[in-house]
Amino acid sequence: MKQFQILYENDKGFLANLEEIKQWRASHPAYVTIFRIYSQDMDFGHIRHICDCLEREMPEALYLGCTTNANIVDGALSDAKIVLTCTVFECETTQAKILQFPFLEENVVQDVAELKKCCEENPWVQAVELYATIMDLSMMEFCREMSSLPKGIQVFGGY
Repeated sequence: MKQFQILYENDKGFLANLEEIKQWRASHPAYVTIFRIYSQDMDFGHIRHICDCLEREMPEALYLGCTTNANIVDGALSDAKIVLTCTVFECETTQAKILQFPFLEENVVQDVAELKKCCEENPWVQAVELYATIMDLSMMEFCREMSSLPKGIQVFGGY
């Protein structure tokens, strides 16, 4: 597994970073690539533009993201408003799937049931990564429901 960090400042630098990742992938076994977008910028058009660049430059890559109050780069707080990480998995048996839920209190049971069904239908699932960025929503019911996931599936992420 190889990790890359990108501080998004402008398209020129971003595209150069993507080119570096593509070159690395061309010279190494690379199977699944996942970008994570962490943004203090709440402008949906700006985020959509970054996603469009990813889709155009690396159409095989998966991506997800969340809003942040601050970004950490190389273990320290960064002034960068948008930071991306890229994980390139080098094992040919690695698989990944991204699901998105609106995370509304009234949908928690239904959302976790859908996640559980996905885990059961895809026996290769060994871990679930979560991002929840709604600070004023109780996570108690969600956590109770998550305990029904199949044994052995690791759950990690941030809130």
